[in-house]
Amino acid sequence: MPVSTRREFLSTLLNLGKATAGVSLLGGVATAEARKPPKSNYVSEVDRRVHERIAELRRQGTLSPNDKTSVLVYGLQSDKHFVRVNIDEQHMAASLIKPFVMLAAYHKISRGKRPYGTFESDLNAMIVHSDNSATNRVMKFVGGPSACHKIIRKYGFDKTRVSEYIPAGGRTYRNKTSARNLSALMWKLHNRNLINSRYSERMLEHLNHYATSRLASLQGPLEIDELAGKTGFVGGLNGEATRVTYSTGSGARHYTFVAMVENTRMRHASPVKKQQWGKTTSGVIRSIFKAVHEQMIAP
Repeated sequence: MPVSTRREFLSTLLNLGKATAGVSLLGGVATAEARKPPKSNYVSEVDRRVHERIAELRRQGTLSPNDKTSVLVYGLQSDKHFVRVNIDEQHMAASLIKPFVMLAAYHKISRGKRPYGTFESDLNAMIVHSDNSATNRVMKFVGGPSACHKIIRKYGFDKTRVSEYIPAGGRTYRNKTSARNLSALMWKLHNRNLINSRYSERMLEHLNHYATSRLASLQGPLEIDELAGKTGFVGGLNGEATRVTYSTGSGARHYTFVAMVENTRMRHASPVKKQQWGKTTSGVIRSIFKAVHEQMIAP
């Protein structure tokens, strides 16, 4: 064989070897590659359970194809995510916008604005009893929805938008937020670094007494010491964001739990259908929370 032809032949063999390195003679992936376990898409066992629970609720028809879900669980001691389901999806906020309004109001006071006479009682009514008229008074004190929005963005809540006062009848659809922003709010309050430690503690104190929780009926059976958070409901959005506290042999443990179910078609549904949807999705939130907490306290 001439030298030039032999060189071409050897070059062809070399290139063929490179192209097939990692492929078996049977045309499959090389044995070492085949032994690698598939990568999990779940961030934890809790995450897997929640995804499975949501899938089960969809198979049962409890959640419809039009129901969008977001769930986030974050360990406040471990500083890591345990559940991540559509956490950056921007949803209608409904009354979940109210903790952000509270932040905007305390921000103004921390910068020297004097609160009006019934300010603290309005904050309490806004958070504990989800009073819409009190919310609008607090929002007006800040300077209106636009002023609230600008302050909230300064604190890094990029998926939260305050666009309107709460309309008559509570039909608020334009204010927005996300599971990640709600969890971040709870994280910052827990660590006392929203405005400063004093204002963070005052905000947590209001949240610690909210009387609208969908999870209250589970607090005793699941041995939960404290829930500090807020709920939100309007035709098309049902949600809850809370800091969960429970006891262990080594002391108190905390995590954030955020669950949101949105179905924009419910905006135009009849009052009866909206009420039924609200009841059903409250059950969904409880079901997801139960699955979360049972895993969080597991040995």
